[in-house]
Amino acid sequence: MNFEEAVSVCFSKYADFDGRGSRAECWGFLGFAALACTAAALVHGKLALLIVALFALPALAAAARRLRDTGLSAWWLLIVLLPGLGLLALLALLARRARA
Repeated sequence: MNFEEAVSVCFSKYADFDGRGSRAECWGFLGFAALACTAAALVHGKLALLIVALFALPALAAAARRLRDTGLSAWWLLIVLLPGLGLLALLALLARRARA
């Protein structure tokens, strides 16, 4: 799956938390979202907030599908709420190999 396909799949499954998602799908979309937010922040701060609001739900859905692909529950998304290492722990879980 290339970058464009990953973004297309995530936007077509905008709020679909069911199913499984590949590493390429998840990381491609999260990379696109990070680039879009950075570009918007360079233009105007309020535009960046709008982009974050638009990309929040599909990013959560892509991460939930990715966690399910690794054999974990989507509830593991809540690990990001832990102070300090929560975000790093979530990124490590998203980088795991898919379960067979």
